[in-house]
Amino acid sequence: MYPNPVVNKTIKLKFNNRQPGIYQIKIMNTNAAVQYSHRLTNTGNLAQSINLSQTLAPGIYYLQIVAPDNTSITQKIVVQ
Repeated sequence: MYPNPVVNKTIKLKFNNRQPGIYQIKIMNTNAAVQYSHRLTNTGNLAQSINLSQTLAPGIYYLQIVAPDNTSITQKIVVQ
């Protein structure tokens, strides 16, 4: 995921050599309330830009990616 901090409400995700399938992308605020949710289909190597809602206020959020096998990665992001 890049850039971090997020500028222009756009983040870029790259999936290199990851398990094919449907990935759930969530952005949550510091109270764990989901602010953005999206599903992506990865066929092996995927590069995807995600335009976040213009109403997403600047601040600290958590990006969570849930893989098809239900494993997840969570990363803190800063939205400017």
